[in-house]
Amino acid sequence: MLPELPPIAEFYPGYEVTIWQGLFAPAGTAPAILARLRAETNAVLAQADVAELAAAGSGEPYVTSPTEFTACIRGDYERYGKLIKAIGISVD
Repeated sequence: MLPELPPIAEFYPGYEVTIWQGLFAPAGTAPAILARLRAETNAVLAQADVAELAAAGSGEPYVTSPTEFTACIRGDYERYGKLIKAIGISVD
């Protein structure tokens, strides 16, 4: 989107960040309800209007399975947990 701007990796080799959004349901939600929620959400993400939003900079939809999403969350937790501990961030 900003071709004149150099990639951050030129300044910080190995830099990687992923911004994601997800839908969550309470533990114990019936599998049929979760399946319907996934199907309806995927149908919305497939609409042309959503593709236009992605092209405008909101980000490409990335549809995953619950197992893949869980792995993504765990990976972020480990990666950012190490970073938070290494630089000493704490909540006051």
